[in-house]
Amino acid sequence: MKYLAMEQPSTVEGSSSAALPLPPGAGQQRTRRSWTVEQKLAIVLEVQESGDPVSVVARRHDMNANHLFIWIKQAQQGQPANWKTNSTELVY
Repeated sequence: MKYLAMEQPSTVEGSSSAALPLPPGAGQQRTRRSWTVEQKLAIVLEVQESGDPVSVVARRHDMNANHLFIWIKQAQQGQPANWKTNSTELVY
């Protein structure tokens, strides 16, 4: 926030006690998850067989629904065979 030359900043803005506490786990670095080809196919099949919305299945597996939509599209285009694997894990 910009201050005029003669204006003093308020003590509330500068005080550390006015800061909100961070939730547990805040500030921890995210890690990338890796999925095997079998896990991806099982999740895609779960969407098709259960009839549940993609967002519900994605939440069930703690993942983003957009990511699952990409997997579904790739499966429909026959691309799961082209998913690159690193030994037994797929890093996506």
